[in-house]
Amino acid sequence: METLDLFNQTENNLPATIGEKDLGCKWNFVQKPKGTMKRDREDSSFDLFKDNEVRCLVREYIQNSIDAAQNIDENKKKKVLVTFSYGKMKSSDYPNLIQSLIGRLEACSKRSQNLKGAKDLYKSKYEFLNSHKNGTIGYLKVSDYNTTGMNYVDDDDIPSAFDSCVHCSSSSYKPDGGFAGGSHGQGKTVGFVNSLFNAVYYSTKVEGSGQTFGEGVVRLCTHKYKNEDGNEVLFEADAFYNKGGSPNSGEDIPVIFRREDSGTDAFVLGMEENAKDIKTMKEELLRGFFYAIYMELLDVNICGEEFTKANIAEKMLEYFPEPDYTNIDMDRSNRPELNFNPRPYLFEIAMCDGGDDNHVLFTTDDFPGQFPTLGHATLQIWKSDEITAARSLDKIIFMRNKLMTVEVKKYYSSKGFYGIMVCDGDGAIYLRMLEDVRHDKWDEKELKDMSDEDKRNARKTLRELESFKNECLKRLFPEEHDKQLEIKSLKKRRIGKFGSRSEENEEDNIWPTTNVIEKEKKQGSKSGSFTIFEEVKGRKKKKKKGTITDVEPEIDPVPRPENDPTPEPDPNPNPDPNPNPEPRPKPTPKPNPTYVEGDEGEDDGTGEAENPNVEREREIKLDGRNKRLKPLHNEEYTCKLEIRVPKDYYDCRLVLDIQADEGLFPLDLKNVSAGCQIRSGVSNEIFGFDLKADTPNVIKFTPQENVTLYSLNIKVYGH
Repeated sequence: METLDLFNQTENNLPATIGEKDLGCKWNFVQKPKGTMKRDREDSSFDLFKDNEVRCLVREYIQNSIDAAQNIDENKKKKVLVTFSYGKMKSSDYPNLIQSLIGRLEACSKRSQNLKGAKDLYKSKYEFLNSHKNGTIGYLKVSDYNTTGMNYVDDDDIPSAFDSCVHCSSSSYKPDGGFAGGSHGQGKTVGFVNSLFNAVYYSTKVEGSGQTFGEGVVRLCTHKYKNEDGNEVLFEADAFYNKGGSPNSGEDIPVIFRREDSGTDAFVLGMEENAKDIKTMKEELLRGFFYAIYMELLDVNICGEEFTKANIAEKMLEYFPEPDYTNIDMDRSNRPELNFNPRPYLFEIAMCDGGDDNHVLFTTDDFPGQFPTLGHATLQIWKSDEITAARSLDKIIFMRNKLMTVEVKKYYSSKGFYGIMVCDGDGAIYLRMLEDVRHDKWDEKELKDMSDEDKRNARKTLRELESFKNECLKRLFPEEHDKQLEIKSLKKRRIGKFGSRSEENEEDNIWPTTNVIEKEKKQGSKSGSFTIFEEVKGRKKKKKKGTITDVEPEIDPVPRPENDPTPEPDPNPNPDPNPNPEPRPKPTPKPNPTYVEGDEGEDDGTGEAENPNVEREREIKLDGRNKRLKPLHNEEYTCKLEIRVPKDYYDCRLVLDIQADEGLFPLDLKNVSAGCQIRSGVSNEIFGFDLKADTPNVIKFTPQENVTLYSLNIKVYGH
């Protein structure tokens, strides 16, 4: 009888047997040599997937399967089938695979507890496995078909798919070259994250040769454990489940893991079946791969339920039902890739071939010679007044040639369109380089280790992708083109104290927002504008750390419009006749005002109340603590202004101007909240409201146009 040195039989009260179904395989932990790196906690790459581990598992495993599709000919691949199924194995049948890890997990827990300030992530894993040592362990099996399988070469100098997947960290081997899926080699981590004790078994059969390979992997932390001599020594964090040295092959693979057809199985050990995970898998399948299924690149079976082109519409309605979901995507969250509604993109775009003014297909072939690096790409758009009427934001889903949803971009406009853009030309190679580890966006930060040539081409691909989108929208909305040009001319003047082109590539999904950079903080009351950031050519500006949102208004009053129906004295008796004035010199602020009303030394007007004709309108000067501008994401208005005043004011008005180098430009308004009105002929003025003392008075509004970046000058007047 072989002695088991991999767990303490007495401690775990387990029989000292090999286990018939292990077939001699065991976890081959290696004693850690001195002078090598330790890992005293869980692998840090796990954190990248923990927030949405089931979603990431579905996306990663299906993408890997599509990448490995068998060829029909040089230009066409077979349709891939991926299945997700749960199973159970009896722990006592696999003492080496399951029971032997109990002691290892306990040792990892003790190691974590000995490190001050370290979180013990292994206690719950140990308790789970120990409580199931005489019962059963669940697993999720993900299998693909019509795929090539993973070849293995027993030579460290020759890369292979199996070696990259099972034996390597941060390694990606893609025989499909630059058009294949991820480039980080960290996607395989999702299996360990979903396993309750960080273990996955891989089994594969290679197309053509018929070779089979199987091996398990467990990823723990460095820990102390007894060696063959009974001495406690330090062991490496990771180990492989095999007969020693190399993957098992043929009949040496435990029967439960053997593969009959070409392709690959991944067994996520300790992933117990539950209804919530199954529902998440189906929803994320539809969000991420509805187009691949419809275009017959993919069929999927989740726990016996099939998802194919024939029933994709039915399944979409079942898992995204009304009234929560319609053919309008109302999501306004900061992470649209997690929450967008895929229904309209399937029904109104993927399933529509165009042919009318509201369903349009553009390709880069429509713009010959303009996008040489991007290569071939398509943009399918659904244009509808229903989108505008619902005040849904315009959105485009971006994909590469594998037809998996990568980016979901929402645009802070409501022109009334949704789109699907697919890059299946040479630019897809560079988009793959730009793809983040979760396949959720294309980010230039991913280029840091690339060659200079690849960096140039990748950045050029992104620019051409954006330019292609813009050219398509110009053709789709020709009536908006002149207005867009006007806004672009404003961008040239849009310095504002808080603007900087150098930071436009940073991301922020909040619009509008108030923001003052750190150097502005020191200016105190000299700061007089709220800054609103919006999307710039697909990129958004990020609020800086250490920013503040409250700034004091400028002192200079804004004159009332000449066509105001109520004749009153002009607060500015010498208005500048020039509609585009040069920047005025900044006035000297009064020392630390919170509320300033009327002229210096004048009372609040109550002494003149006996003669109502004498009472006049005054500017209500408020500092940033009493005037706040906030974004609204899920309402019909995009901005909310809260105003606090020290006393009641009636018949008030609000003037909104854009601050630029040449002076003030009116912010034209589309609509305002109930109880307020937009002044006829003066579309940047709101009137007809009162302000109550010591309470947040709320005014909501939406600008007519999306200006790229501007500082908003707010003036409030009242009686």
